[in-house]
Amino acid sequence: MSALFETDEIQLDVNRFRNQKKIHEIALLVFKHSEKRRAEYRLNEIQGLYSDSEFQLIKSSGPLTQIHFSKKYWSDFIPWYEWISEPHVLRLCAKECGLEIWQLGQLVADEFKPKNWQVFSWMALAYQLNQYGNKVVSVLDKYVAKHDEVLEKQRSSARNAGLASGQIRKEKSKLTPKLVSEQCQLLMATGTEERNVASRLANRYGVTADYIRKLRKKANQ
Repeated sequence: MSALFETDEIQLDVNRFRNQKKIHEIALLVFKHSEKRRAEYRLNEIQGLYSDSEFQLIKSSGPLTQIHFSKKYWSDFIPWYEWISEPHVLRLCAKECGLEIWQLGQLVADEFKPKNWQVFSWMALAYQLNQYGNKVVSVLDKYVAKHDEVLEKQRSSARNAGLASGQIRKEKSKLTPKLVSEQCQLLMATGTEERNVASRLANRYGVTADYIRKLRKKANQ
């Protein structure tokens, strides 16, 4: 079963569902809320690099996205399904989707198939049972309330954002047109649709999908 529920996407690829109107609409909202949460966390990462007075000065000087968001941070490597599994994020997204929180949780597990699909299934069950007076959800909420704490510990274990950025440069330097071509062929041979290979390799090596396409095109010349 686990083989059916695998993805290495950092951002949810909403184009996978473009032929399913209703699912595509929900995918867009899941993308919106997960990336909003990522941006909120990244803002905290940026703020942590400066004193309060320095950060306020930076904010007043112009949009952070122009300079400070160009750097790679720990939050850039956390996949979308980790952000949307935070209860308050899932709840807000469900509300905008016009769904119960348990309905969205089960839909994410069944339709979007993230690696941690079991989390969404259990959340869906707990919230559904809660509608009938079951107290399981209170236990679950206490468990998932530690989510931010766990993320923070994981982030702290990374040496720094510069290390992550250096790793990206290292992985990028390893990429050659021949290697990309071989990896693309392997992915397609094992069931990945051709339109998805660039994004999968981009997430794997920490580069953009366009960069993968350029190398693949160069290999075919």
